[in-house]
Amino acid sequence: LLRSWPSWAGPSVAEVLEKRTDRPGICTAGSSLGDAAGMLADSGRTSVIVEVCRDESSFGLLTENDMVRAYINGFGRETFVEDWMKSAAFRHAVVPQYMQVPPSMPLSDAAWIMCRAAEPGRTCHHLVVRAVTGGWLGVFSALDVARALHGLPTELDVAKAGADGTTVDAVMKLVAAVPRCKPEDTIREALGNLDLFCQNAALVVDGDDVLGLITPRCALQALAGGVPRDLSVGAWMRTRHTPDVPREVPRGTSIKEAAAIMTMHSLHHLLVVDLPSTKPVGVLSALDLARAVVSMNYHCPFVSLGWLRRMNVPTSFSLQAPTDALKGSSSRKRPATGLAADAPDGSRPRVGASASNEGGATG
Repeated sequence: LLRSWPSWAGPSVAEVLEKRTDRPGICTAGSSLGDAAGMLADSGRTSVIVEVCRDESSFGLLTENDMVRAYINGFGRETFVEDWMKSAAFRHAVVPQYMQVPPSMPLSDAAWIMCRAAEPGRTCHHLVVRAVTGGWLGVFSALDVARALHGLPTELDVAKAGADGTTVDAVMKLVAAVPRCKPEDTIREALGNLDLFCQNAALVVDGDDVLGLITPRCALQALAGGVPRDLSVGAWMRTRHTPDVPREVPRGTSIKEAAAIMTMHSLHHLLVVDLPSTKPVGVLSALDLARAVVSMNYHCPFVSLGWLRRMNVPTSFSLQAPTDALKGSSSRKRPATGLAADAPDGSRPRVGASASNEGGATG
């Protein structure tokens, strides 16, 4: 019976991208990092296409994770994109072939490749959509998975995807598996931990209180605005402008509802809280939704979702980057992180002295 369960493939990546009203951001190698960061911050996108030459085959991809590395390594907003791409800290001058997909690829397959790409040591999980002729048609990100779930056309599609019956607490990362920083930590230290441990979100905590999240989007805003790296996280949070949009969801929220919030407000992370106490219990990322899509495409989806939940077993999580680790990102060794697709035995890999998950980079 389980083997005959029909898999849900979802819309093609081209169908998802066609519904977007904005075009992919494009900059030249002669643009500054500040210009590229501002373009990403204003558009809500997580990557920009870099035109290396006047040739469709000479494109590069600059992501928000690249901006994190540029910021913590001391590259200023006036640095040329070309100089950054030639530096040792830039890790993907050429988009790997397996991350270049045809426009006809279904959502479930794209989500699977995306999750596999977010394995330890890799923080780029963007897929380049290429035409048969080889030209770039667009870039598919984890937030596009959320857009696809939000835009499912019929109740039957919603049911097949499991988007209405699966809640965020089934696929979120528990707070014990999310890095933390303190208000007195510098922005460089907080973002350095994200890069060091291949994570895309860190909780800002003051005692037992959770004050907010630090994400790569913070690096975009800091780089575009020329914010000093030694500014404290607390001071940064008090002065930066943040749109008044919902950033918390109850733990019983369906992934379809969460996808709608992410889509409407271009949010890549949501804080999951327990009601009525509003105590944070987890963090949901767009890449977690991609994992949910992959999981629901199994012949026995509830078993695979249980597998994801075992990846989130609470632990005594500690992410304190060594002082010398932040002095040179290109030479430091990265600890392994967990990814459902990379742990067929259901075991939980370790990060430093304790376990961690969004596997590779969290979305």
